[in-house]
Amino acid sequence: MCNSHPPDQATASQLLTYNRGHGGVENLLPYRRDVTFDEDRSTIRKGHGPQKLAAFRNLAIALLSQVVRSLKKKIDFPVILRHYARSWRSVFTLLGLECGL
Repeated sequence: MCNSHPPDQATASQLLTYNRGHGGVENLLPYRRDVTFDEDRSTIRKGHGPQKLAAFRNLAIALLSQVVRSLKKKIDFPVILRHYARSWRSVFTLLGLECGL
């Protein structure tokens, strides 16, 4: 919802639209992690491993989402993920680091 309304001035349809949009934002990241990284089939289940891998996947999604937005054109997320998976040096460039190799 673009405009902010006090509770007594918002209509039921405006509140419903806002509520549905809010849930979409919260559900996008787990969906993207599962679809892109096939997280549900991960065999890492003990200790802190699953939480750490989820954090790395979230970081990758955040960085690559910025790349997709900066391209100013429609590109599929898996395409950009495969590009950076093939070119590990470009990952260092993306992070603002120099690779001495």
